[in-house]
Amino acid sequence: MSLTGIIITGILITIALYDLVVVVKHGVGCSVSRFMQKVGFRSPIFSFVTGAIIGHFWLYMPPEEGQEVIIPVEIKVQLGIPVDCKVFYKTPDQ
Repeated sequence: MSLTGIIITGILITIALYDLVVVVKHGVGCSVSRFMQKVGFRSPIFSFVTGAIIGHFWLYMPPEEGQEVIIPVEIKVQLGIPVDCKVFYKTPDQ
C-alpha cells in the first residue's frame, strides 16, 4: 500500500474509533454521523463538497505505465474475450 493509502486508512480508522468512544460515552447525538447530518442540513453545499471529494476517489483513472488493465467479466463476455471460470467459481473437487 502506498503512503497515501496508509495515511487515509489511518485517518478513517482514527475517526471510526473516536466515533465509537464518543457514542459509548455521550450517546448518538454526539457522533460524527450526527455532526455530518446537522452540518448538511444547515449548509447543503457541505454535503455536496463532501460527496464530490469522496466520489472522486472512484472516478476512472487510466492505468499507469506497466500496470495491468482490469476488465470486468461482464465486459469480457460482451467483447468475446475468453473468461476462465475456474478463477471465479470453485468446483466441488477444490
